[in-house]
Amino acid sequence: MVQNSADTVRLSAEEAAAFAGSALQRLGLEPEAASTIAAQLVDSALSGYPAFGLARILTIAEHTRLKEPREPLTIVHETPVSARIDCGNHVGMYTISRVADIAIEKAAGQGIAVVGASNAYLSGRNGYYLERIARAGLVG
Repeated sequence: MVQNSADTVRLSAEEAAAFAGSALQRLGLEPEAASTIAAQLVDSALSGYPAFGLARILTIAEHTRLKEPREPLTIVHETPVSARIDCGNHVGMYTISRVADIAIEKAAGQGIAVVGASNAYLSGRNGYYLERIARAGLVG
């Protein structure tokens, strides 16, 4: 690990998020997906997981599924306490954030929720979603 090297580029969290969002949009991701993924990459880097930080943009760019068509996220089955989501071949860091939102909403209303997802790739650091669930006062 290089510390304080002339080769080290330092960005504020805001600069890093803007850079990541712009790079992800240039890869063909929609603005909402790009900003959601950028927020997670920055959070991972700030949380001490640099391998899940901005370097992940290269992993996304090189992934074979990036070039395949994407469809809107679709709830393929739903009950008051559950849902199964077809993530439409989107990057998992975007879709699982949406899935976590659905789980939080259902659990807040019903006291429990089970939400499953398929057809996504590269979900990122799982702790990111669990921290969001915990901040909502729930257990994941």
